[in-house]
This record gives sequence, structure tokens and C-alpha cells, in this order.
Amino acid sequence: MIFKKNISRIVELAGNPQPYKNRFITLILNEVFFLAIAPWLLLWPAQLFLKHLIPEIKITIPYYMDNFLAGSFILLGSGLSLWSVAVQWSQGQGTPSLKVPTRKLIISGPYRWTRNPIQMGAGLYIFGIGIWYDGILTGGLAALVGLTLGILYIKLIEEHELELRFGKNYLEYKRKTPLLFPGHKPDY
Repeated sequence: MIFKKNISRIVELAGNPQPYKNRFITLILNEVFFLAIAPWLLLWPAQLFLKHLIPEIKITIPYYMDNFLAGSFILLGSGLSLWSVAVQWSQGQGTPSLKVPTRKLIISGPYRWTRNPIQMGAGLYIFGIGIWYDGILTGGLAALVGLTLGILYIKLIEEHELELRFGKNYLEYKRKTPLLFPGHKPDY
């Protein structure tokens, strides 16, 4: 019931064009949250869990490799996410935010390989931040939890909302394009 009500509200918002200023402010606030605040909300509990509940598990790699891996995942993840957001802004006339959703179905750019490139980029970004902050295990656990939460949101809310707004076009796109990882068979 609560999901249907929220989905209806998102569909309603998507039908109302938003002024450039509202779209821009929403975009900036959304990106600040997802690039600066959300990773730490996942990393701190992951670090506490690993250090206090299972302290005997450690993976150490050389310092230079640690920094190289962290930097690579941070750049790859943030680049993919920002590219995806730019495509939503320019082609979809919206943002990743529920307050200003895209007005058009996007199937180009990174969206031709995965239906959720922002989620994939966020997972890579969080993994990189985790490696830099505390190591591979913290980054891996935080990314896994973040991806799991993201997929739950996608399955419970986003897919239903997109089906309502874009109908057969979305269902065809969903049939052809994997949920998250390029090259994997799409889910139904």
C-alpha cells in the first residue's frame, strides 16, 4: 500500500515539468548526499562490524597497491555515476531524485549496457572509498550492503514506477538490458 502511494506520487511528479532552477538544486543536493554522505553511512558500520565482531579476518596489500586500487575504483565509480546523471539531465530532462524524475525513458549512453549504471557506479565508488578509508574488506562489505539496498529499492519501487510511466517501452528495455552488470542475462 505505501509503495503504491509513493509510486503514484513519483509518476505524478514526472508528469509536471520542473523549472531549471529546481532541477539544478535537486541535482546538486542529490549528488552531495550520494557522493559525500551516503558512503560514510555505509562505511562506518562496516568498519565497526569488521573490527569488533570479526577482528581476526584481515587482508593486507602493499600501500601503493591499496592507493592504486582505491583511486581506480573511486574514479571509475564516480565517473560512471556522473556520466549517467548527465545523461538523465540532458536526455531524460530530470535527475536521479524522486522529486524531479526523468521525463523520458533513457536507453542510450551507459543505459544501453545496464538499466542502473548509477547504482553500479555507486557500488564501485563506495568500494574504492572503503579501500582508501580502511581496506578491502570494509570497502567490500559497505559496497555489498549499498548494492543490496539499492537493488531492493529498484525492485520494490523504481521498476514499478517506470512500468507505469513508460509501459511497453520500459518492459522491452527491461527484457533486453541487464539490471546491474553488463553482459549478464536480464532478469524478468
